[in-house]
Amino acid sequence: MNRNRRGFIKSAAGGVFASVVAPLASWAEATAKGPRRHDELIDFDALGLAQLIKKKEISAGEMTELIIRRIEAVDPIINVISTRTFERARGKADKITLNSTFAGVPVLIKDMIDVGGVRRTDGSRLLLTNVPQKNVAYIDGVEAAGMNIIGMTNVPEFAQLGIVTNNSAFGKSLNPWDLSKSTLGSSGGAAAAVAAGILPLVHGTDGGGSNRLPASANGVFGMKPSRERMLSGEADGGHSQFKTNQAMRPKTSREKYSSRSAWSRALASVDSELDSRPT
Repeated sequence: MNRNRRGFIKSAAGGVFASVVAPLASWAEATAKGPRRHDELIDFDALGLAQLIKKKEISAGEMTELIIRRIEAVDPIINVISTRTFERARGKADKITLNSTFAGVPVLIKDMIDVGGVRRTDGSRLLLTNVPQKNVAYIDGVEAAGMNIIGMTNVPEFAQLGIVTNNSAFGKSLNPWDLSKSTLGSSGGAAAAVAAGILPLVHGTDGGGSNRLPASANGVFGMKPSRERMLSGEADGGHSQFKTNQAMRPKTSREKYSSRSAWSRALASVDSELDSRPT
């Protein structure tokens, strides 16, 4: 099914379906008929959304509900979310300090890192009941920077055969530019979520191209940072030789440079504080 991204976002991510999302084959016809509510924040980057919260033009709770509506509208079509953490995000939204960098802007985390109390599957049916008890340091940093985790994104099983984001646990993620095309991988769910307009900033990992390949396929920006430049994403506090952690975002100059720098600076700013906490 061919459909350009602009039309996809306007019809789905830019609004809310008036009824249950139709099966893929009849999706375009069904959404063209029903009324939808315009999403006025679709063009804001993560820093822009944070400024709206800080200026109290919208609350972090309201922002969370908006992103939940985007997910509910779009995910049945492109299948990029493996675990939804809506209630967790709702509970945290208005408790996040406005002094943090992102002030409660929601974020999606790739399903290959430990978030305390949230299922981590690595895209495998073997891990469908695996729930880490605590965050790794990287996730502590993400939350200290004011990001509110709203879900986990789909990956190939254990990132193997990462050229396609597909697995037997959750199925295949689809490319919002053209639903017949691959998202690539292994951060395929993450890249497609950004491309579809669900969020302007998400988490991904990269070892041999896992951020860069999906970024290319989905028309967004993804990179691989130097190892040990970011907080540890491993339960033992070390740094994996197979992946590093970094954000993915749209290809705009402000988002490419400002929000990437803000994400990195925010994580770096809490690094020493986290290291000094008693274990």
